[in-house]
Amino acid sequence: VAKNPKEVKRLHDVDAISLYQLEKIRRTIKKSDAVIVGGGGLINKVERNAVGFFFQLYMLFAFFFLPRFYKRRLYIFGIGVYDNANPFIMQLALPLIRYASIITVRDHHSYTFLKSKNILVSLYKDNSFLMDLLPVKQLMQDDYIKTNYDKNRKHIGISLVKPQSGSEEKHLITEMAKFFVENYKKTDFWFYSADTNPEYEGDGKMLERVLIQAKKLTK
Repeated sequence: VAKNPKEVKRLHDVDAISLYQLEKIRRTIKKSDAVIVGGGGLINKVERNAVGFFFQLYMLFAFFFLPRFYKRRLYIFGIGVYDNANPFIMQLALPLIRYASIITVRDHHSYTFLKSKNILVSLYKDNSFLMDLLPVKQLMQDDYIKTNYDKNRKHIGISLVKPQSGSEEKHLITEMAKFFVENYKKTDFWFYSADTNPEYEGDGKMLERVLIQAKKLTK
């Protein structure tokens, strides 16, 4: 299930369902052996007011309630559950989470919080950090790296995620632009994607805003 099922099909060659096709999700869960919910701060404070509240209700219903309703095995991996969530959402979520056969969380706070609620949980790294990394020797054979990597310069890798509020975003862009201008003569900055979702409000879009701000400070 994905926000961009076409991208998932293209990249991974698997069947994918739109996140917003609830009836199709329901039918698929009904005929499945198990449901795996993986990764993300699913139960937490959402800034989008009513929209965020109803979105979390939707997520709970689709991926936590339906497996329990159809008596399917539920596995929850690498999520975040925080005590700043809406109290009503939390009240609904906890008994649904208890139903899961396996529960792992990605941070100490979520682990401590769920343990305090008498939920059997294990602490495990975020799923995204389990992905294989290219060996350095193999990376250095890449044509782009050969052309652009200079061992005599400093190198900083950056992945950008759009902040929740406009003021935080403006502050981040301003400070990053200042940092680039102060250090670009001796440093190369390497940007990598936090997400390959084409609608993702980070990475390229954020970088473009940083560069526009940097150009205002220097040519």
